[in-house]
Parts: sequence; structure tokens; C-alpha cells
Amino acid sequence: MSLHQTLACVALAALGACSDPSYRMPADDGVEGDAGDASTFPLRNDDAGSGRDAAKTPTDSAVTPPARDAEVADAKVDEPDAEDVGPRTLIVPPWAERMLGPYASRASLFRQDEYGTITRGTLIRLHQFVVAEGGLVVRSKLCQYRASTTLAEITLLDPTGAPEQTQNVLFSDVEERWSTDGPPVQYGFTRALPKVCEGKVGESVNKPATQVWNTSAKCRCPEVDEEPLLDDCRLLDPDQDGHPGFTFHLMGTALIGEADVFGGYESASQAVNGQLRADGTMRANVRAADANYQFDCQPAGCTNIAVLGKWCPSSINTIDFVPLTDAAPSCESVVAELGTLFPSAIADYPPRCFQ
Repeated sequence: MSLHQTLACVALAALGACSDPSYRMPADDGVEGDAGDASTFPLRNDDAGSGRDAAKTPTDSAVTPPARDAEVADAKVDEPDAEDVGPRTLIVPPWAERMLGPYASRASLFRQDEYGTITRGTLIRLHQFVVAEGGLVVRSKLCQYRASTTLAEITLLDPTGAPEQTQNVLFSDVEERWSTDGPPVQYGFTRALPKVCEGKVGESVNKPATQVWNTSAKCRCPEVDEEPLLDDCRLLDPDQDGHPGFTFHLMGTALIGEADVFGGYESASQAVNGQLRADGTMRANVRAADANYQFDCQPAGCTNIAVLGKWCPSSINTIDFVPLTDAAPSCESVVAELGTLFPSAIADYPPRCFQ
């Protein structure tokens, strides 16, 4: 292994537990098949009218947030368990009608490994809170993802192919609080098998033409709940760079070294203890439940960083929402205005989540 590879692997190890990579690949030959691809996200309120002016013409300043009260903006959700109070219901209370419309959010999620190392994930997303049959739903689109320790940082290079996530919004019937509930969403792979795998679970079949990283002509049709591996027919290339899953670039901050990690994740995280503020902004805690998968990496021999430790309690993980005046905002406009939308510093690392 070269010096560059060794340093890159040290930087990778700084983001998670060290383990030897195992990227399973079959050696059979065959012809092309077909597979699904990631969904796109038109951020428009197509389901229902908004509490804001949905017909307003977008402007360059559309992502400028309203003025905030400093004490309100800095308020923390500090419930010990960060849970909603009382039963949760789909019925939309009158106070929640102000939640309708587009938002940008910034989440700070933390996890701790067995050595006490804390990893911070920072996610920027677009949301639409809309009325749908049965209640209020929120549609979310990932715009930016970064994870870091004190030694290294990893960045999702191109999130434009990330799928949309749809969740129901549930309300407490005793307090003005809300939470979300919805099925997991997969990034970089699907749980559903492609058509080429119909009736062939456990077998190897002709791989989809899009799986150019697969040196074999075959891919494997796994059980729905199986962990996705490099030879899996369910793997996608949503950023269309010829590598499986999404490409994450890792760079050492206190160490010298770089690497590209090709992987995906399944997110079952939910917002809890959400609070709507007087200025229209919102804050919630996050019950983090994401599972990471690493399919491959460059340079060869990089450590597998898919296991980054145990998620910290939801009282430590937070997400802030800022309302947008543009009825159909874009990730590009939100990322360009991050300093204005979220002027406060990103949440610092907690000293420790667990003993």
C-alpha cells in the first residue's frame, strides 16, 4: 500500500470503526438486464393550497427568512426523552395550519463509537408541508450531507439523485407539538427487486446495463431484508458516475489523506417533539435510525466506515426549519443562502452521549 493510501485509510478510520472491506462480487458471465432508478423531487405544493401565497412569483430573495426574535430563535428543545406528550393523531389542529408551505432545514445528528469518538452529521434539506388525504404530510429532499469528526470530514458529492421522502405529520392532542412517521427510504439502492429478479430470489441473473462497476455479467437477487452488497441487483448509480450508490469524498482535517467512498444508506429517522415558533420557524428533535452501507472505495484497501457507532439520544439530535417565501424553491438557492437562512453556528460535538 502506498503512503497516500495508508494516510487515506487513517483518515477513513477516524470516521468509524476499522474493519477489512468485503465487497462481494460474483464471477459468472451473462447479458444485460434492467433495474429501477432513484426518484426526482419537484418541490411544488401540488397536493393542496398553502397557508402562504403559493402563487407568488419566485424572486432572487425568495429564500430570505423573516426577522426572528433572538430569544425564540435560540430556544432549545430540552425534553429529557424528546418525545411528544400524549397520544398522537393525524387530525390537524388549527394552530398547525401555519405549518403549510416550503421550508429549508438543517439537522445536526450525532453518534458515538465504542472508543468514545463522536461523529456529527449535518444535513440540509428542502421540505413541503402539504394537506393530503387523511391529514398533513411532509415531502423532503436532501440537498447537502456532511459527516465529520475532529480528524476528518466526508461529503456527499452530488445529492441531486436522492429520492424524495414522504412522512405523515402527527400531533399531540394535549400540547402544540408534532412528530413525523413514515416508511424508511433508501439512498443508493432499493429494497424492491428489479424485474429481472422476479421469481429468482437467491439466484444470479444477468446484471442491469447500468451496473458498469460490476466486472461480472451477473448480479445477485437477494432477500428483501438482506444487506446490500457490491454484487446486489438492487444497487443504483443515482449520481451517474459509474460507481455503485452515491459517492462520498473523505478528506482528513487533522490528518493528510483523501478517499472516495461509494455507498448508500437507509433512513428511518423521524422528527419528534416538534415546536412551531411565533416567527414561523420550527425546531424538533430527531430519533435517528439510519443504517449506512459501503459498497466500494478508492484507493483500494480503504477501511469500511459504514459502522460509525451508536446514535446519540434524540434529545441531542436537532433539526431547525426555516420557512421559504418561494413556493417552488430549489436546493441550489437554499445552499447558496445557507449563511442567511441559518446564521447560527452548527451544533458543537457533545462531550459524550454514553458512558
